[in-house]
Amino acid sequence: MKIKLITLMFIITVTALFAQAPVVSNVRFEQRTDGSLIVDIYFDLSDDDGETKEIVVEASADNGATWTLACTSLTGDVGQGVALGTSKHAVWDFFADNPNVSGDAYFVRVNALETGTMTDYDGNVYQTVKIGTQWWMAENLKVTHYRDGFDIPHVMDQADWSKLTIGAYCNYDNDTDYVSTYGRLYTWYAATHARNLAPEGWHVPTEAEWLTMINYLGGEDAVGEKLASGSNWSVDVTNESGFTALACGIRNPIEFYELFFSSYWSSLALDSDNGKSMIISPERGILYASCGSQTKIYGYSVRLVRNN
Repeated sequence: MKIKLITLMFIITVTALFAQAPVVSNVRFEQRTDGSLIVDIYFDLSDDDGETKEIVVEASADNGATWTLACTSLTGDVGQGVALGTSKHAVWDFFADNPNVSGDAYFVRVNALETGTMTDYDGNVYQTVKIGTQWWMAENLKVTHYRDGFDIPHVMDQADWSKLTIGAYCNYDNDTDYVSTYGRLYTWYAATHARNLAPEGWHVPTEAEWLTMINYLGGEDAVGEKLASGSNWSVDVTNESGFTALACGIRNPIEFYELFFSSYWSSLALDSDNGKSMIISPERGILYASCGSQTKIYGYSVRLVRNN
């Protein structure tokens, strides 16, 4: 069984406009000849800021059409804290991940992410990721208090939710088991409340800030798969950006809607009844990301962006 070499792969295409992005180059790998199916992966890692990066290795068994081949038995220069330099070295135990797989259409790519953490009022710690020049949460918000410690009302009853004109939150399907993975759902009123549900230094993004990220990653038609992660999407996703959008559902005035797309609030209103939003949704085999609007009493996810 031979593993095939992929051409250069970046987390995103690096342009002069966004030269701050970390650059992975000169990717190559070698399959050991001792029969162990150990693969040595080498690459160069550079960036302007001199800081360590998070390295994510992905694999494909179909010439790069999808990137779902198991690739977790990795050691060496992978994960968080990888220093910049040339000839970085990661070791992949292919057989440990794929004991009953063989073929000749294997590709490997190496993604470099700038990551960090953020903590909300309740003490929840979130992963964050730098996309272009912006720092974003890489998880959905879970907080149940505003920044000043005031409770965000928890509304479970559907009839009560349908009449809301205030900030409120709920758990998807009123089930706390969903919270650790999908976060909580908030009305637009909660997302934009003057008490502020974002910790100091962070805020709910404007539509312009959503569009900055979308356009940086290639535009509405190209960005969805780069933002999305998880197995419950109806199309293949790559999460190249590290944003890690999950198909996490919403709450409308009538019911909870299925876990098949992602919707996030923007900080601006369209009019007295509707707030601006961003949605990631599959359509005709493509995962789109686009800005729009929705009734303010819908329960949407919240992602925060760091202040400049």
